[in-house]
Amino acid sequence: MRNETSSGRTPSKYRPYAWLLGFVVTLVFLLLVFASKRRVVPEELIGDWTTTDAAYQDRFLTIYSGTVSFGTGDGTVSTGFIQKVEQTSSRTGEVIYSLFYKGDDGEQQISLALEPATGLLRLKNQPKIVWKKSGT
Repeated sequence: MRNETSSGRTPSKYRPYAWLLGFVVTLVFLLLVFASKRRVVPEELIGDWTTTDAAYQDRFLTIYSGTVSFGTGDGTVSTGFIQKVEQTSSRTGEVIYSLFYKGDDGEQQISLALEPATGLLRLKNQPKIVWKKSGT
């Protein structure tokens, strides 16, 4: 004798797994979509940044779409993986970018002030030091 439901169909032992798989795939897709939007680094920040300040002559800042790297002198580099980017405008016309990243020391944040007219960058905690993108 066959085991049939009231609709006349045989119940599938895999049906609960199909629902679970569909749910997991949808959840992963949504997480990827929302995570990628948060990590988008504006094109104007992407690149290698250097300064002519003598105290930082062996230092650099490199920003890619998913990482931020700091040349910390003596050939050493510290890299963090960008988790989120926030953007605001200042009263002086600068665009303030806050990069939230995870590095060797845990979760960190760096705030950068970009002057759109000149393309010059300043770290918010060191406003007198001017950084310029290499190749510009």
